[in-house]
Amino acid sequence: MALPDLLNGAFEFIDGLQLKPAARVYLLDMLATIEYVPHPHPFHHHSHGRTPARHRLAAGANEKIQLTAMLGAFKNAVEISARP
Repeated sequence: MALPDLLNGAFEFIDGLQLKPAARVYLLDMLATIEYVPHPHPFHHHSHGRTPARHRLAAGANEKIQLTAMLGAFKNAVEISARP
């Protein structure tokens, strides 16, 4: 199974989880960051020619790194949700 399929399934899986709102927002944001692949635009320039941090993971990482990031995001979301 390819990483994009896992990410799509993860978005659907999150709907069934009982997470605190802060944990849900964190998890969705992290999954979007992992999944996002920037498309170059000829008129869009980043400061100093660098890609913003939000775009780096999908653009410069292999699937093993992205999968590890996804698992870590779920672990962190569970920990956030467990906080009083």
